[in-house]
Amino acid sequence: MRVARLFDGKDDSGNWRIDPNRPRIDDPEERQRLGDFLAGAILLLRVNAREKGERP
Repeated sequence: MRVARLFDGKDDSGNWRIDPNRPRIDDPEERQRLGDFLAGAILLLRVNAREKGERP
């Protein structure tokens, strides 16, 4: 099983962040292809909490 990394770490306040230097997908056809692929995936686990032990 492969898991996509959604964030690049946390800021000083503990909020998840995305690195501004993370590569972007600019090609609309490639974006559509990736979106279709992700939309067709099977959901294995749904989690409502954001951190271990944190309640929603």
